[in-house]
Amino acid sequence: MSIARVCLAFPTIAVLCLMFGCSDRERLNPIDPLNPRTGGKPVGLFAISMRDTVKLGWQPLGLRDLSGYRIYRRSGFNTNFTLVDSVGGDQRDYREFGLTLGQRYVYRISAYTPLIESSPSDTVSIVPGPGFVWVTDADIGAVIKYTHDGSAELSRTRGFVDPERLQANPKTGQLWVIDTFTRELRRVEPTGSASSVRIALQNPIDLAVDSTENTIWVADNGFGVYKFDANGVRVVQTSLPGVIAVAFNFRTRELFALDRRQKKLWRINASGVPTEENVSLISPQAIDIHRGTGDAWIADSTRLVILRAGGQIETTTGFNFVYAKRVAVNQNSGECWVIDLVRSLPQSKVVKFSATGVMQFSVGGFLSPNNLSVNVFDGACFVTDQHPQQISLSRVSASGQIINRASNFSRPIDVDVENRPLN
Repeated sequence: MSIARVCLAFPTIAVLCLMFGCSDRERLNPIDPLNPRTGGKPVGLFAISMRDTVKLGWQPLGLRDLSGYRIYRRSGFNTNFTLVDSVGGDQRDYREFGLTLGQRYVYRISAYTPLIESSPSDTVSIVPGPGFVWVTDADIGAVIKYTHDGSAELSRTRGFVDPERLQANPKTGQLWVIDTFTRELRRVEPTGSASSVRIALQNPIDLAVDSTENTIWVADNGFGVYKFDANGVRVVQTSLPGVIAVAFNFRTRELFALDRRQKKLWRINASGVPTEENVSLISPQAIDIHRGTGDAWIADSTRLVILRAGGQIETTTGFNFVYAKRVAVNQNSGECWVIDLVRSLPQSKVVKFSATGVMQFSVGGFLSPNNLSVNVFDGACFVTDQHPQQISLSRVSASGQIINRASNFSRPIDVDVENRPLN
């Protein structure tokens, strides 16, 4: 073929490429801005945290001559991202250690070749902290473990039928779960794996963990109160068939038990001997105790009752309850968060009281809040809402703002913050 014919062929090839999609094949390059899958940047970036460590992960780009990924971060009030590290092209994750607890970090990554760096990925943010958040999802029969700020899922333990109540032991990291359908108390390991410890009961309704001696108290509605060791061996049995809620008093080393039938509060000592407390109740629903002072906060239908360690009985001021359903005490400050449930209208609230019993604020925007738990590290309160129009886990700041809402649930029932010690 002559040189003239070769030269004439090039325009023909170019036209054929335009006609038959050669340019579309070029768009298969994952760092091409017109790539329909990636938009020319790394995709699928996520972040999880465990204490002062953040782990990033992302989807592989599948680019043959990829040199690697660059990790960028900003924190606090900074607006500019800083390059913190680079990893090879075959890496799919990255860990950063020694971060400040309670500080929000924002990450993004880019991919690079010897010739070009891609556009930055979408950002992810996370707040490292010392604890974890556990949630029961009754419709899918699972308990889910989240990071300290509730933003990322760490594990999902299935095999339950109707998990409703749970409480973690912050010293061992083990979780105890009541399955109301199978009528069992079950143990979940810190890794999220289900253990072989399964305790058969009649009608378990509430539980309280004594982290000091690693024992678990269970209210078996219609039968009584039991205490088990960490291996599921029963060590105490008390006949109190009307008990519907329990909380452990670390100051006195007693269990406090609400008796709805007799409208009483019982103290149960380590040997299982009950003593009636001198407090008149209307329709007790839930109880929590400040482990430092021994003050007991009781949701009693249309009021919130405080039984002080010295025996004084008080009621809170500044708020009129429709139906006080659940309580959660901040074990650092002594403040108390309460669910005020309004069944007929979407006007339920979460209310926060000072340690002296004075209302600080109320937060609306809840449809059917079911339970709540306080993160003592930053004072935030986590609230589960199971209404079909708002299935969520909300994180409310210590000052009353809804920071974020996770919605990857079917029917979230209970929540417990595993408030681990800082050292």
